[in-house]
Amino acid sequence: MLQLYYYPGNASITPHMLLEELGVSYELKFVDRTKKEHKTPEYLALHPSGLIPVLIDGEGADRLVLHETVAVCLHILDRNPDSEWTPALGSPERAQLYKWLCYMTNTIQSTYLMYFYSHRYTTDQAGKDAVAAAAEARLNGSFDILEAALEGKPYLLGEQISVCDLYLLMLSRWGRGMTRPPRSLTNTGALIERLLERPAVKRTIEQEGVAPPFA
Repeated sequence: MLQLYYYPGNASITPHMLLEELGVSYELKFVDRTKKEHKTPEYLALHPSGLIPVLIDGEGADRLVLHETVAVCLHILDRNPDSEWTPALGSPERAQLYKWLCYMTNTIQSTYLMYFYSHRYTTDQAGKDAVAAAAEARLNGSFDILEAALEGKPYLLGEQISVCDLYLLMLSRWGRGMTRPPRSLTNTGALIERLLERPAVKRTIEQEGVAPPFA
């Protein structure tokens, strides 16, 4: 049995959506960030950085404890190699999946840290607003790259939906308060609309109790 430690709308929502799309058996474990449960000794034993999500695969001493959202998603895909969501190893589609997941986590997700937690990135707190503004400008440029990649095709990998699209949906949600939210972009907005109509995505949002608008 898989166990996914989550908090509503957090980085855990992408593997949560993926699990729903695949229809595999799993258990949700709520981590209440408002009570700092992600900083308790029990949770830190699972993830030393105290971040969400954590995925546990199996039981007992041999269980796999996995963190980092991309790693969690790839493990879920590897456990379901025959799924339409899992491009074949060595295929061009699999390579593109790696590329976009790495880009989104290394470039966009890390920049969101500067956007939301700008005070951590300067020793002069009077300059934190400038840090946030610079991060937002960088985010806009990064989303422009994804927007261009979606030109003329429904999904980031082309005709086939993938976890990359779910990851983009999550990142778009986080940018809903930006001056130019990702959803306002033509191709990205159309993808978001398609994804939000998917039953598995709707179930995930309902299960987590995420209030609208999602993105």
